[in-house]
Amino acid sequence: MRWIAALLVLGSVGIVRGGEPPRTVGRGNALPQILLHVKVLDIDEGKLRRADVDGPQARETQGPAGTKTGDDAEQAPAVRSDARLKGLAEALRQPGHARDALLEKLRRDGLVRVLAEPTLVTVVGRPASLRVGGEALFEDVGPDGKPVKKCEPYGTSVDVVPELTGEGNIRLQLKCEVSELDPARSVLAGGKERPAIRRLNLASVLEMKPAETAVLVGPSQIVDDEPSGPRTRAVLFLVTPEIIHPATAAR
Repeated sequence: MRWIAALLVLGSVGIVRGGEPPRTVGRGNALPQILLHVKVLDIDEGKLRRADVDGPQARETQGPAGTKTGDDAEQAPAVRSDARLKGLAEALRQPGHARDALLEKLRRDGLVRVLAEPTLVTVVGRPASLRVGGEALFEDVGPDGKPVKKCEPYGTSVDVVPELTGEGNIRLQLKCEVSELDPARSVLAGGKERPAIRRLNLASVLEMKPAETAVLVGPSQIVDDEPSGPRTRAVLFLVTPEIIHPATAAR
């Protein structure tokens, strides 16, 4: 396991990359764009088990998923068999106001925290990526054995390649990552405290109607980020794509 020494946390950054602007053959021939809304939620599973949250059973979401700390990786299903968590995931697929009302109730009850709400725009068929978060300045050992300072990014990152199907649906090749400083796993090395960076990765291929929401559920993690002690959490990714046609964008 590779430990990261966080000596300095730099300012928040947000980077969006979507390649070159689309080429057009003539007026009105520009490719449609995809507007992708992503909401990343931290669900306290202990509180969820004791809460009264209703929702139908979630559909299984296919695709490889894993959680990684440092250089270690562990594979796990995108949606686990926990009935209450699956029911919540299905309830969060509701459109608009119904989902917002449920999220507000979950916030008030202390069941959920919103970790990030990134949005990115790209052209159909063109890869795009986004990163929102910060950078930790840490000390490493160079090839000559001397200490060198490096920056390690952390936060939320999204990589996507959108396509349109013949039925008018949106297919997304999607990769998401949430990474956080983890002082609870810190060690002493050379007289300095070295906290780890905890990473969680999800990857999936989704096909959905425009404005429909898919929910990806990560594997359980035990985190020690509250004064009351360690807790078990799940990270949920809510993904909602929209189509922006060239004629609509021009108005």
